[in-house]
Amino acid sequence: MPFNLFEFLERLKPGESVLIEYTSLDHPELMFYSSIKWISEQELPILIIDIFDALHVLREHLEIAGFDVSLIDNLDVIKGSGGIEVGRILGKLRVHEDIPVYIEEYKQLVSSFFKKVKSDFAFIFVIGIDKLLRIYESDPIALESYFENLSRKNIGRKRKISIVFSNCEILRKDTIKEWEELSTRVLEIREYGKALTIKKSPIIFEIGKKIEVIL
Repeated sequence: MPFNLFEFLERLKPGESVLIEYTSLDHPELMFYSSIKWISEQELPILIIDIFDALHVLREHLEIAGFDVSLIDNLDVIKGSGGIEVGRILGKLRVHEDIPVYIEEYKQLVSSFFKKVKSDFAFIFVIGIDKLLRIYESDPIALESYFENLSRKNIGRKRKISIVFSNCEILRKDTIKEWEELSTRVLEIREYGKALTIKKSPIIFEIGKKIEVIL
């Protein structure tokens, strides 16, 4: 029996990293919008990591579809490259610098966000990171450094739940497989964004279940 997206979000535990896989023809903005709306209603802090103007793309798709995007305009955002600012920009990441610079700036800005919201927990949404990983694929050391410092070491850290969106059509299969291995849960967008299928979960009976996106 399927359950809805809100029920799924309630099941998530602090320290989890959730990978949302989609294709170029899907609508990840539907799950993104529904999630941030529900989380905001629970009065929980939200931080967006926006790489290469991915938040702008999601916002414009939603506005064209008739959604009220004012919620997105009030989100706290850490911006990584790109020239279109959406939301309340807390700082910028120099993604074209060496990977250690990017990692250190990321950690400092996330830490400053937690100080700003005065909370020990937040949902962190990462969008557009697939575009950056595509660049790192030509540099195995940089790619491994990313997974080591921003994926592997963050598993189980109770301050956050990470929800990461990725267009898996633009990445190599081995990159996707490593990403899936590191994630606590993996969801695949289905029905062009109106539903998801659970591909991986620490709760075995959830695997293969359908999640309906409520709009």
